[in-house]
Amino acid sequence: MKQINVRDYPKGVTVLDYSTFWSHLNSTVADPSINRIYISARVSQAIFALIPSNKRPSTLSNSLVQRVKARKNAIERQGMRDCQIRDSVARLKHLGWIEQQLENGISINETQSADQLLVYQKQQEKFQFPSFEAISASGDRAAVVHYRPNPTTARKITKDKIYLLDVNIYIYLIPEISIFSFVFYVGW
Repeated sequence: MKQINVRDYPKGVTVLDYSTFWSHLNSTVADPSINRIYISARVSQAIFALIPSNKRPSTLSNSLVQRVKARKNAIERQGMRDCQIRDSVARLKHLGWIEQQLENGISINETQSADQLLVYQKQQEKFQFPSFEAISASGDRAAVVHYRPNPTTARKITKDKIYLLDVNIYIYLIPEISIFSFVFYVGW
């Protein structure tokens, strides 16, 4: 709780310790002066069932907390734009590299491609690390959900088959670490 800055929350928002959640929810539900309790569409069935339907005006597709967290100040917005530009540079270098390898008849596979993209990403300022192992898939493997290539069975990338690459990266922003995810496929 020490890391939470109360100035970051709108007027009237109180942040409580998690250990008091159920007792606080029970007392909130029982309070006759409280007419509405807003909940997220992702709330557990236990919480949903505890709140009487007359106090649930509608289920929100995103919570009020999510809306507050989604607001970014000018520095954060500019930082996100700058990070996307830097990552785009790495991705365009990578696409150029793939094209050059294929045009010169040099064989590359799914793991080699993912590794080379990481090389280009590491060259970019403020790059931190990948948030998960790249989904690098050639041909029909691109349809496999969360496919991960293995160096011993990695398929070659060819001009006649689709190639999908999905990677997330952490990039240092002020004041937080952010994740950017891009998915692209190449079909020559």
